[in-house]
Amino acid sequence: MTVRSLSLPEELEVKLEEALAAWHARKVQVLIDDDDLPENAMNVLPLERLEEALQELPVPTKVYVSGRVYKVKLRKKVSYEEYQRIKEKLGELSDVWWDRKEQVLKVLRYQEAPEESEEEELEVEEIVIQPEEVGT
Repeated sequence: MTVRSLSLPEELEVKLEEALAAWHARKVQVLIDDDDLPENAMNVLPLERLEEALQELPVPTKVYVSGRVYKVKLRKKVSYEEYQRIKEKLGELSDVWWDRKEQVLKVLRYQEAPEESEEEELEVEEIVIQPEEVGT
């Protein structure tokens, strides 16, 4: 009886195929392009909350983390009514809009806090001039 072992390239190929199969089987696929948050970020929507909401949807999705927004790509065609329900569900988390050019739903990830005006207010002393008393 002979035992055949896999060469290193064959073993890597098998592992890659298994990893790709597991990746495609995931309902929510997350790809991170830019996950940095600026110091003045506010109203941040955590990725975990978005993933939980997407897990509840009947359609598989891809999520691209890209700066200020999450780009949600539906991996199956859905009816207009189903699309509206998905958009409403995501709208409960943050602002959502359709980007026709990229064919994705964009979900606002964070907002930048307005920069505080650092102009100093000058204190002006109020001068009151008293009328002179006129002697008779």
